[in-house]
Amino acid sequence: MNSISVIANSPFGWQRLDYKLDDVVHDVANPWGAEVPVRAALDMRGRDGVEVVIEHSRPAHLPRGSSVVHTWCGVDNGKALRCTMEVLQPSKETVRFELFYSRGAPGDSTAASKKKGGGSSMADAKAEAK
Repeated sequence: MNSISVIANSPFGWQRLDYKLDDVVHDVANPWGAEVPVRAALDMRGRDGVEVVIEHSRPAHLPRGSSVVHTWCGVDNGKALRCTMEVLQPSKETVRFELFYSRGAPGDSTAASKKKGGGSSMADAKAEAK
């Protein structure tokens, strides 16, 4: 079974979230300790090749039927990692933004971050596929 661990620096400190990539909804503890429904899967037909899709199907403070989707993939021949975040709400336009992570020390200017208009280093956040 494939799985992924997402390790990120957040307002709560370093966090590690583990997901089974089985396209089934599982209850996963959020930063506040509440169990929330999350679905994770590999998408072999992503816009840049294989992508990891993580969907939070009942996010707090959003209307019923809303979801928050994170899509992770490698870009620039594996030199950078992109995370596209989308907020989907019934009867509303999708809100979307992207973060790019590249190798290097925090604060380094890399070709990937200059090209994409910002970003962080792999020291700030990374995803490890198992």
